[in-house]
Amino acid sequence: MANTANAPKENEYEGAIDRGLEGIIACSSAISTIDGTTLIYRGHTIEDLAENATFEEVIYLLWFGALPTAGELEGICGRPRAA
Repeated sequence: MANTANAPKENEYEGAIDRGLEGIIACSSAISTIDGTTLIYRGHTIEDLAENATFEEVIYLLWFGALPTAGELEGICGRPRAA
């Protein structure tokens, strides 16, 4: 005999439309937002950060709210940034 304890009841979802989280705010954050289909961290698109920022620069951005200056980056990395 098949186990039917967890099986959905027949017609349980009749007429229901499953839209997932469409229209639902799952989380509100001061660090990131979504503009259409673009993910933005502290005012910078994720594409821009991926192409132009180092890991350390992104961490600094997330911690302090702005990209670091060369001196700030050297302070957290302990070494000068390559040009």
